[in-house]
Amino acid sequence: MKALSSGIEQLTANLKGIIFDLDNTLLSSRLDFGKIRAAINCPKSEDIIAFIERLPTKAQRDDAMARVVAFEIEDALHSNWLEYAKDTVQSFAKCGLQMAIVTRNCRDAALLKMRENQVPINVLLSREDAPPKPAPDALVMVANQWSIDPQQLAYVGDYKYDVDAANNAGMLSVLLASNPTPDYASSADLVFSDWKGLHQYFEKHLTA
Repeated sequence: MKALSSGIEQLTANLKGIIFDLDNTLLSSRLDFGKIRAAINCPKSEDIIAFIERLPTKAQRDDAMARVVAFEIEDALHSNWLEYAKDTVQSFAKCGLQMAIVTRNCRDAALLKMRENQVPINVLLSREDAPPKPAPDALVMVANQWSIDPQQLAYVGDYKYDVDAANNAGMLSVLLASNPTPDYASSADLVFSDWKGLHQYFEKHLTA
């Protein structure tokens, strides 16, 4: 975990809610983005969802998205809790924290994953509900739904888009990043190599 300022620790102590990414944050994912790109002819350098949105006809967009959804549904059938993630979520619930999930997945795949793994979180926003991350819209929508200042919320994820979305929304950005630590980790407020470290930190600093 990187060195913390007293301001970050104070923000942690005052948190009223935590929002999570889903894939490889709470639950495992084996999505092969190389195969997905090949299936829809998306260049390696382009974001898949942005690429689909730029396709010239509705038929092309619908066909490409249907292919992506098929990959996501298949992946949902083989997901599991990441180690210590379930314990941490249960601990947050006991603290009375609001919790939600914001994912770039389609809603059907996200709900299937959550149901298969009995994820005890009721608020879910998928890419059908708001512009996908790194846009902050979905995170802001959750804050508005809860009537909580974004500065009293944290977003936990495992990728650059998660960090950027949290920062764009004015929330505490929490990154789960195994070694080697990616370059974009420097943009996150808190960085942990695993859920055990995250759990220990919040158990120590959270006062909600």
